[in-house]
Amino acid sequence: MFKLISKITIFTFMLLGLTACLDKIDRSTSVASNPDTAVPASPTLILGKTYYAASCANCHGDSGEGTWPIKSDACQVADCNSIDTLASYIDQYMPQGDVQGCSLDGDEGCALTTAAYILNGFSTDDADDADDTDDTDDSENNVQTPLARLTNDEYVNSVRNLLSLPNDSPQINAAKASLISESRVKGLTNDAVTQTLTQLAVSGYSTMALAASNDFLNDVTTTEQLGNLLGCSISTEANNSADESPNLLTGKTFYDTSCSSCHGSEGGGSKPIAVNACQEVDCSDVNALATYIGDYMPKSNVQSCALNGDNSCALTTAAYISNNFSTEVEDGTETSTDMNSCIQSFSKKLISRAYRRPSNSDDAVRITEVLDNLTALNKEYIKELADLTAYKTYMRGILHYVMLSPEFLLVVENGRVYSGTAKELTDHEIATRLALFLAGTLPDDALIADANAGLLGNAAVRLQHANRLMSSDTGIEQFTTLVKNWLDIDSSLTSVADSDVLSTFITGWFVNEKPFSELYKGSVAVEHVDGTVSTEPLGVLGLKAFVASHTQFPTPSFITRGVFVVERLLCEALPDGLPDDALDAGELTPLEVFHVHDRQACASCHEVFDNYGAAFQQFDGETSLFNPSDKTFGSYLDLFDIGDVTTPVTSLGDLGYTMASSSRAPSCMAELWYRHSLRRNIDTLGKDDQALQILVNEWSESGGRSMKALLRSIVASDSFVTLFL
Repeated sequence: MFKLISKITIFTFMLLGLTACLDKIDRSTSVASNPDTAVPASPTLILGKTYYAASCANCHGDSGEGTWPIKSDACQVADCNSIDTLASYIDQYMPQGDVQGCSLDGDEGCALTTAAYILNGFSTDDADDADDTDDTDDSENNVQTPLARLTNDEYVNSVRNLLSLPNDSPQINAAKASLISESRVKGLTNDAVTQTLTQLAVSGYSTMALAASNDFLNDVTTTEQLGNLLGCSISTEANNSADESPNLLTGKTFYDTSCSSCHGSEGGGSKPIAVNACQEVDCSDVNALATYIGDYMPKSNVQSCALNGDNSCALTTAAYISNNFSTEVEDGTETSTDMNSCIQSFSKKLISRAYRRPSNSDDAVRITEVLDNLTALNKEYIKELADLTAYKTYMRGILHYVMLSPEFLLVVENGRVYSGTAKELTDHEIATRLALFLAGTLPDDALIADANAGLLGNAAVRLQHANRLMSSDTGIEQFTTLVKNWLDIDSSLTSVADSDVLSTFITGWFVNEKPFSELYKGSVAVEHVDGTVSTEPLGVLGLKAFVASHTQFPTPSFITRGVFVVERLLCEALPDGLPDDALDAGELTPLEVFHVHDRQACASCHEVFDNYGAAFQQFDGETSLFNPSDKTFGSYLDLFDIGDVTTPVTSLGDLGYTMASSSRAPSCMAELWYRHSLRRNIDTLGKDDQALQILVNEWSESGGRSMKALLRSIVASDSFVTLFL
């Protein structure tokens, strides 16, 4: 069973999902239509066509639309807008039968010329010389919409939510280790540019999908239990036991895989059963027909459909044929067809929830294809399974297909009304934004209901959901997790107890709607080097989990801490590069290093961040214990501007107070959460800068109201329901 799933997961379920979904996820008219993929005159396109025809066309077709379409294969793991990236992918992984047989070995090598030919729309006409005879403004069709994959946390949360699995599932928690590490942008992990979908990522998702499907199905020991799990009422009479009669659905499965190619779906094929088997045996006698099948069928593999028990291939197939190719008992009671219908019904609901949209007729077709492929690829294995095991195997296949599908892995926003530079999101897209932004998981029933009713374009309705989600345990956990990500809390450098103290502080700050300033000057218990404990107005800056996460052993670096404050807490850019005569600090003390930075070659950079980090010297490097009498850097430091505040600093408390009093720190916070809500890097937005600035100004000018107030403002804004292009 597990061998079956692992054998076909990547090659069947992933490719089926990619092929089925990419037309819906299509972000531009074609690879070749993208104006950023203009192909240079060299490498030659004719040579690329030659290589492509010899090494690629057999699988990918003459124009990339073959058995394995390029758009749903290579372009999902390599950037098909970049000739260098695509060429590198071809060099490492193609062709499948002779990996690295098309190498990257110069401007006229196979990989580079083939990539150029593909990006030129499978044409040998130089794109730079082609006549542009179509003056139609096709900007609406060529605009690319952002495509971001779920973060690891969002993926795990969504899998649990989808299958109603417990948070403490050992299998899920173990499988989390297989997910690839993520690239963070300013501490958050949802940026559309950095979160690419790679082969390694898909491998991790496959491991998680297997763990989740096992967790979902492992406790099921009867068909009736499985029906209840899938939301159906399956009676024992409906699924006749082996003592009563052979299972007709199993017989139909065996017939479809072993008999229908010759005898047709209902016995009337090229070799009709009525003028074939029924001339040699009484087809109304199930046992006699089963014996005949066991001895002589199928012709291509005689005795492979054996008579070896009440649920055997021969007996169930004979029962299905004798029942006029129907899975319904004559008294009207449905047999295993109920389970088949149950699986289809469950799959429809599963897809709607997983894809965060209403299901459609194409989804039902894809589920049927998954089941057909499971049967076709594993005919002999399926035959050996008892009814319940077969059903569970089918369910594992469906769960794998859904959890590896691009529409589950990726957040797709296509919008519905185009206005030149933006689109209005659909209600289901808004529901997804709300759920991922505030809960880190799939939309719940309440969001889905209002999305179906078309109500989420209304800001008041969105705020109702926002308040509900922010007050939920899931919403509180989501906020706390994101803040800890932003603060770069390193679990390997801090104890569980200290991490819990930090979580409690963040949760209290959020739930009780304390003002933003409390983040940096809220009262916290601080442990001193002499063993005493005092309450200090240091906020998160004074908590051991934070300090330990930003300690470099054996000596804490005021430089790296200062850089963190500038980049992460203030969202300021650092000067570029090192001076030509950069100094090797060697055995210098922190104070000596600090003074060396006064020299002209260093000052222009270090004056930006040294002073911020110096205040952290009040914490011991190895134990993160507080030492308020530490005067490593003298009596005070001139703290450079934090937005609109310039002040001397004599302690870490002064730094926190200055941060809390500035406008720059809350502006940074607003920018980060605004970007996070749109799943895009703030530096790439551009077209909604004005909307962002209004929101930032409103929140920061109020003195930095509570974080809940900030999130409400974001959710209620027009930008939240707009897709900027």
